[in-house]
Amino acid sequence: MIDLLKQLGIPTIGLLIISVLLFLAKELWSITKAKRANVFQLMLSKAIEERDKQLQDFYLPIRARLEVTKHLFNISQKWKNPETQKFDHKIIEIESKDKRALSKIVINRMFLPLNKDIEDIIINKASLRHPEDKTDYQTLLSHFILWRVFEESASENEIDSYNGASFLQFPNEEAVKFYKVCEQLINERDNLYHKLLKLESTSLYSYKIKK
Repeated sequence: MIDLLKQLGIPTIGLLIISVLLFLAKELWSITKAKRANVFQLMLSKAIEERDKQLQDFYLPIRARLEVTKHLFNISQKWKNPETQKFDHKIIEIESKDKRALSKIVINRMFLPLNKDIEDIIINKASLRHPEDKTDYQTLLSHFILWRVFEESASENEIDSYNGASFLQFPNEEAVKFYKVCEQLINERDNLYHKLLKLESTSLYSYKIKK
């Protein structure tokens, strides 16, 4: 570049000024590029932090409890009489005068504590839900609350029994929506994290080359 300018007959002082300007322009571009990279890096870090907060405080705790509930449900189905579909004490050799003892154990000691945890998370942490989350949490919440209320009423002898077949069907569709958005958030967080690592590696490499 300088040789070309010399051939054009530009005086030495002019060449000096142009060289200085070119150097300043290069440095300014480097500074601007570095600032942009830092801003982008900060944006990525905040996005990762936001998704981590959503996952750790809302989605993953609910998912963990749903998965445990599903596992326990599969186990407890083996304790039912195939013909009556009612819990049978003989299957796991329970001795009790209460014919509903096994049913009470399964519902009140296995499922309801997990359901209550999910209730509390939805009620207290719903503000963390992803904007694109289409899950109807009111439907999920209603299922858990209604089941708990009727079981507590039966336990406290306010009612003798009830038939929840018409209103206690588990909302599978909402659970499927929940699992999908949970996986989406995990993938988003991981992709953002990989972008951040790549940006940090590039910045570090550029710094070493410059140094």
